[in-house]
Amino acid sequence: MLIEFSLENFFSYKTSSTLTMVAGKGKEFPGNIFHHEPAGAARAKPVPVLKAAALYGANAGGKTNLIKAFDFMREMVLNSSKESQASEPIAVSPFLWHPESQSLPCTMEAVFVQNNTRYRYGFSVDAEKVRLEWLFAAPRGREAKYFVREGDDFDFGSRFVRTSGLEEKTRENALFLSVAAQFNHPVAREVMEWFSGLQVIWTGKRAFPVHSFEMLEKQDRSRFLEFMRLADDSIADMDLEEISLSFSDLPLNVRNKIAGEMDQAGEKSRKIKSRKLVSYHYSYDDEGKRLEPVPLDFQNESGGTQKLFELAGIILFALDHGSVLVIDELECSLHPKMTRFIIDTFHSSRSNPNNAQLIFATHDVGLFSRRFFRRDQLWMVRKNDVGSSELYSLADFQVRPDASYDKDYMLGRYGAVPMVGEPGAVFGKSGD
Repeated sequence: MLIEFSLENFFSYKTSSTLTMVAGKGKEFPGNIFHHEPAGAARAKPVPVLKAAALYGANAGGKTNLIKAFDFMREMVLNSSKESQASEPIAVSPFLWHPESQSLPCTMEAVFVQNNTRYRYGFSVDAEKVRLEWLFAAPRGREAKYFVREGDDFDFGSRFVRTSGLEEKTRENALFLSVAAQFNHPVAREVMEWFSGLQVIWTGKRAFPVHSFEMLEKQDRSRFLEFMRLADDSIADMDLEEISLSFSDLPLNVRNKIAGEMDQAGEKSRKIKSRKLVSYHYSYDDEGKRLEPVPLDFQNESGGTQKLFELAGIILFALDHGSVLVIDELECSLHPKMTRFIIDTFHSSRSNPNNAQLIFATHDVGLFSRRFFRRDQLWMVRKNDVGSSELYSLADFQVRPDASYDKDYMLGRYGAVPMVGEPGAVFGKSGD
């Protein structure tokens, strides 16, 4: 579970901003939260944690940049120790609209719970190297230092069992945590497991729907198909069919990538085995009697059905594993009822017994309502006078219990809406 996530000097975020999933004191929608009991802390009160959070704001306000930050941190943890990254600069993007920020490192920190232990992990990096890195944990209630790295200097706490030589094996542009996990350090592997479960989808990085394909081929495919039928109840079945392609049939980017290897092997003339996704829809006669299902290339399905296929696997994965799912523009290509169903799936203890969490950016003002969310679940992003994104929640405002959140939001009472003028300012005034 995620407790909070912070970032600083990353894309449009100049100063530190924190998204917290700890619920406030509001008593509305008790089913939208779960309670985490800290390990080893007998007297500690259970911590109320949100099951979902929605991000609102104007275009270019910083919603997607916050989601990019989740993705950047995940990729750094999972991949920075790989040899393929040895000579590559760190692909970090600092705040550009201030001369000092351009030369300062980007900082990120995540506080989360894995296997009932609360961790606080973070780093500061620039394009050249990891400047700072730290890991703290509270396995027995009180937080303890595991390690703090400053450049090439390491300070280890007594609870972190050291493995000889790991510091020397850690490159300047690699995270020590990633290297330690690569050498099977138990604490590092546990932290790595949390980041591996974190799924991030944003518009500039469409992930291959590996979880959807895996579920389609496993015994629980019936549950996956039921989920897909929420978008189109005429889907009778789905399958992956083996096909043969020639080299010229491959997409241009794929051909360019493998052309040299296939030319050396003399295999350009050979057929390439692949598989394509096919859906089957029921057909009906003139009297409405159901007939045998008819195959349809999945590429010809509606945009909404294709979007749901991309999401279905990672949604079910998150629900099964109690992990965190972060999605940009959740409502894109989906009917509002479908979007609400996905959110309800995370809020329901029946469909979400493992306390998975959903964080999503949206422009669906219909969801910005006390009918669906607590005030501390509704987050907004706006840019201040110097172009830096600021993150805050509706719980930061004095809001009446009977207020119309959506109407007040569109009126600009909470900020984070575009300042759109009259059409005449762009197109000129019409003639008399």
